[in-house]
Formats: sequence, structure tokens, C-alpha cells
Amino acid sequence: MPFSSYDAHALRLLWRAHAEAMASLQKLGRPFSESEKAKLSKRVVENLTRAYDTGLREPAALHSAAIRGVRLPSDRS
Repeated sequence: MPFSSYDAHALRLLWRAHAEAMASLQKLGRPFSESEKAKLSKRVVENLTRAYDTGLREPAALHSAAIRGVRLPSDRS
């Protein structure tokens, strides 16, 4: 994935979208381990970067893009 540069406004928008996406994912599943959170966060960041780089700017649309295709960790039994 090519490196992208973001201004302060973009970073605030992406930071908020990331935080909201992670909170939404947490509400859907059991508490995640630190390793699981890191993997989920990485996927959310990849999704947000791709969406923002293609011109998506609306917060609700970024939220949807952030969680699209993210698989929650399964329960450990």
C-alpha cells in the first residue's frame, strides 16, 4: 500500500472514525485481548485509509467502510 500523507483535519476525521469503529466492534463481541485489538485496529486502519484515499469524507460512510469485512475473533472455548 503506498504511503499517504494527511493534514490535521484528515487526521482528526480518521482518528474519530477509528475510535467509533473500534467502539462499535467492541459492543458486538466479547472483550478482546490486546493481540485481538491490535489485529482489529490494523484492519480498521487499512479500511479507513483505502476509503479516505478514494475520496470518502462523510463520517457515517467512513464508519461503514471502517468495519466492512472485519471479522470478530471467535470465542475461546
